[in-house]
Amino acid sequence: MGQLEIDFIAIKGEERKYIQVCQTLSNDETKKRELRPFRKIVGEGSRLLITADPIPITRTEEATIQNIIDFLEESNRKSMSKD
Repeated sequence: MGQLEIDFIAIKGEERKYIQVCQTLSNDETKKRELRPFRKIVGEGSRLLITADPIPITRTEEATIQNIIDFLEESNRKSMSKD
């Protein structure tokens, strides 16, 4: 405890994406814990918290919160449009 870490950092060229993954954000303590590491990031990069909770895309000061199914569908659409 006490260590703040980001689950994944995706880098493509100069672009960075910081990603946290959490099964559920059903209580405020869990949500706070999962968003806290984003506050320590210095520099540019998008910040995303992915959850299995069936919630609409939500933007907070720390990150965008998105359901895993929506995230995968969006990623699939982006990759299909490149073909």
